[in-house]
Amino acid sequence: MDEKQKVFTKVKAAEYTNKYRQDIYGIVEYVQQKKEDLEED
Repeated sequence: MDEKQKVFTKVKAAEYTNKYRQDIYGIVEYVQQKKEDLEED
């Protein structure tokens, strides 16, 4: 594996991690929103 390949792999991994994190934050926010909606009733 040459340097270029290593860097490319790291960048790809970072992109996936960020996307995954955003998905988790999205789910957490959605759940909290739902809880608040339920508590208002």
